[in-house]
Amino acid sequence: MKAGTTIKDAWTNANQRDPSMDWQKFIASPELTTAYGQVSGILSGLTQPALDGALKEVRTKEAALLNGQSVMALSTDKLAQYDALLDTENLLMRKFAANAGKTAEWVSWLVDDALPDLIKVAKVVVPLLL
Repeated sequence: MKAGTTIKDAWTNANQRDPSMDWQKFIASPELTTAYGQVSGILSGLTQPALDGALKEVRTKEAALLNGQSVMALSTDKLAQYDALLDTENLLMRKFAANAGKTAEWVSWLVDDALPDLIKVAKVVVPLLL
């Protein structure tokens, strides 16, 4: 979330500087260059093995929540947790997650798709996985 928010902040600042900013121009912007310098360590950890490990953790927690029951048997609280885990699983399975790079396509996916999903589920999923 920190990497996505840092890049989103850079996108917002670039748009303020240049109202005609688009994703392709943003890739070459000083704002993204600065943001990438701040988040490069995090992004380098987005490898396929790391994502596979995270998927395994999420799926293990999903199975524990179900505890042999159907989704229909879950209480409202457990159902909300299970739904957040499913959102996280779907995000991790998307092809872009392990392809972090300084491309217009990846940066727009991070800011427009991944970050809103991560923010939505973080309060529920992070405590479940700790």
